[in-house]
Amino acid sequence: MISTKRILDCGFKRCVGLVFSALCFTLAGGDCIAEKAIASGKPNIVLIMADDLGYECIGANGGTSYETPVLDQLAKTGVRFEHCYAQPLCTPSRVKIMTGIYNVRNYVKFGVLDRGQTTFAHFLKDSGYKTCIAGKWQLGSEMDSPQHFGFDESCLWQHTRKAKDAKKRDTRYLNPNLEINGKPVDYTNGEYGPDVVSDFICDFMERNKDKPFFAYYPMILTHSPFVPTPDSKNPKSNNPQNNFVDMVAYVDKVVGKITAKLDDLGIRDNTLILFTGDNGTAGAIKSELNGRQVRGGKDEMTDAGTRVPLIASWPGTITEGAVLNDLVDFSDFLPTLCDAAGVEVPHELDIDGRSFLPQLKGQNGNPREWIYCWFARKSGTPAVEEWARNRRYKLYRTGEFYDISKDELEKSPLKDLSPEAQQVRVMLQKALDQYKDARPAEYSAPGSVNKKGKQSSEKSELIANLEAGNSKISNVSLSGQKPNIIFILADDLGYGDCGVYNPQSKIKTPYIDQLAIEGLLFTDAHSAGSTCTPSRYGLLTGINPARTGVLNTLLQKGDPIITEDETTIASLLKDHGYTTKMIGKWHLGFQMDAKRQYDFSKPLVGGPLDRGFESFYGIPSSPGAKPLFYIRGREAVNLPTGREMAAPGFVQEEVSPSFCREAIEIIREHAASKETKPLFLYYASPVPHQPWVPTKAFKGKSKLGDYGDFVMQLDDEVGQINNALKETGLDKNTILIFASDNGPSPPAVREMSNFGHASAGVLRGMKAQSWEGGHRIPFIVKWPGRIAANTKTAAVINFTDLFATLAELMEVDMAKDYPGGAKDSYSFLSVLSDPPQTHKRQAMMFHRGAVRDGDWKLVSKQGTREIETLKLSQFELFNLAKDLSEKNDLSKTDLERTEHLFEGFKRYIENRKLK
Repeated sequence: MISTKRILDCGFKRCVGLVFSALCFTLAGGDCIAEKAIASGKPNIVLIMADDLGYECIGANGGTSYETPVLDQLAKTGVRFEHCYAQPLCTPSRVKIMTGIYNVRNYVKFGVLDRGQTTFAHFLKDSGYKTCIAGKWQLGSEMDSPQHFGFDESCLWQHTRKAKDAKKRDTRYLNPNLEINGKPVDYTNGEYGPDVVSDFICDFMERNKDKPFFAYYPMILTHSPFVPTPDSKNPKSNNPQNNFVDMVAYVDKVVGKITAKLDDLGIRDNTLILFTGDNGTAGAIKSELNGRQVRGGKDEMTDAGTRVPLIASWPGTITEGAVLNDLVDFSDFLPTLCDAAGVEVPHELDIDGRSFLPQLKGQNGNPREWIYCWFARKSGTPAVEEWARNRRYKLYRTGEFYDISKDELEKSPLKDLSPEAQQVRVMLQKALDQYKDARPAEYSAPGSVNKKGKQSSEKSELIANLEAGNSKISNVSLSGQKPNIIFILADDLGYGDCGVYNPQSKIKTPYIDQLAIEGLLFTDAHSAGSTCTPSRYGLLTGINPARTGVLNTLLQKGDPIITEDETTIASLLKDHGYTTKMIGKWHLGFQMDAKRQYDFSKPLVGGPLDRGFESFYGIPSSPGAKPLFYIRGREAVNLPTGREMAAPGFVQEEVSPSFCREAIEIIREHAASKETKPLFLYYASPVPHQPWVPTKAFKGKSKLGDYGDFVMQLDDEVGQINNALKETGLDKNTILIFASDNGPSPPAVREMSNFGHASAGVLRGMKAQSWEGGHRIPFIVKWPGRIAANTKTAAVINFTDLFATLAELMEVDMAKDYPGGAKDSYSFLSVLSDPPQTHKRQAMMFHRGAVRDGDWKLVSKQGTREIETLKLSQFELFNLAKDLSEKNDLSKTDLERTEHLFEGFKRYIENRKLK
């Protein structure tokens, strides 16, 4: 029967129909339900869902990289779908397939299924089916979760136990740690996790062969780590691509084991088998599909992330050998299973799916005109993406419209629409509008700022420090000739990518490591933001982007981020006799015309030359962000043209090498000219930001994929610049700084984890997050004869502090010469002269919802840009001195400190002045 508690917990009107159905079953008598189910000829149902297995991995779909004979035969004797779409990530797909409802209406957060939801297991169990689930859970850690959601039996990985054990060993494959019917079971004799759970399925089927049963098998395979299987020829292989080949073969083998068991039990003809995947393949994997290469797109909204295989087999009942182009999405599985079992889904439940069983039987059915996808990578409303699509066209909520038949990677949004495309766009916009306000308040409402009580009229020291906005210097003098200053800024390089910061790093970075040996390494340095634009803004202005609300921008989206009244370090140094030059990625906008557009044929105003630099050679943003063209000074070298908006001669692989050559040329020309002015060179490298386009010399060099190769290319460029300084003799009086603009990107973290490499090292988080991994960065300073070589410091510094440091070096009176400028800059010149010296930096605010004061850090669990609405309950507290990985939340045990930090955070946010 349907649980009364579940109905009460649910609280939705759609459960009314279920209550009525349950009452009817109760009056009929529980024992006779199963008998009637058997007599009615209800089929057994087996739903198999592989983990991280995209459409391209199946031979029947045209994949040529893997051997899948069992699945190919199932497709040959059953029905294969060309257009089945899941969510791009594990938990969202599981929620959707089990409930038949789009994520926008019931998705809570990663790893959780709302306990008020009704699943396909509930329906089948309540109609007389024995139900089981075996494989990967990841839907809530309550002990009774599987039973609560309708499963009689369970054999699960990642239920109440973590994915890794105390030794950090992944526990899903060799010697797995599982839970069978809620009881932990550890295997220690070489057992293989996929074998254990598939054996459980087979045993369940044998024990219930005389009853209708439903076996849901969300596979453990083929999720990373990519390790050998029991059938691998090389059991010690650490090659992810080769191991993935073996893992796909093992998926096929396990499916064969289940189908063979059904044959042995004599119930194959009365069993509907459905096979699919939960999302696209991992990004580290490359596969061949119909003669073209497909890179896995898990966590992406493209076809590579959402298009999955779907094969149905039911001998004698469904069409044999059919290939269907009908649209199917994961909300359609619940009504299809219920349709096959003869169970009516109550109208009150208001699901989004529709049954595709009629199409399996060769009937017209009720095929879809469109499907819809709402995807939040974390939870709630942040970082939400939405699209609606038919087979050919896809429309995003943001307005981008693609012809997927010609542009599968979605590189070129359509502009000039054919009559057909216009008609489809209108239809898809209506589909999006249908779900515009569908998000329930209990899931999405971020809450309001806690107004309880009155604000204290007397500010705490923390609040005063945060709000003061006064640049501070330490009155330390390093007298002598003004040094040249060269700042190399990497793009999206993680704290753990360099060997000198991460002894376990698998990427070789000998030149960056050598720079640390020659200089001073900071272990607690932070970018001004955890994404490109705010980081660069804070670096150049000395102003915290949280103070002004600066977020990310691209060339197309706005006017200059740095306004004319904001002084930059280039302006400061230019005012004090420096030649100032910039090379590389600007990413801080240019001035638009009266029509809010750019005319690239005219001088680009508001860029580096209008913000203190005397020369500039670079690109407006990243090498993969349109328009693609070089800029010299204020002029486009060649105008971007065509649909790709790329200038003639613009080759992504050549962008970084051309910048490095220019930097070296500037260094050599400066040395040869005997210029009396010191040089300030800001080299904003585009590496290793996506697209990962290593040159031929570095392609494959790291054996860790394109990202690893790209980091090695960056390392080589650092070496070239350092060597050029030495060869010209300039290094004797040059401050050389190397840093990264923020933490590693999510795609990099995912790809490198497949190789056993942690791009953020021991840090939690990544780019665009307020965890340490988002903004704690490599930061190395070399100044021969002035800074002790091969030294480290734990001094806390921020990008915004470079302004005050250079001002102190120039012996500038900030209050007099730059009143109101560099408000969040605190000189660390004393650290350069004496690294062991205690350096107490003022509290730091991070624009995505965190505040740091000494060793203590308060950080939002929401990860949201809407920081004005955050509540105290949405924060966690960490002592970074004892817990660098931010694992142990102390907000409940140290409430007083939590409230104190939150008060400072709240007052800062309420009083800041946004651009």
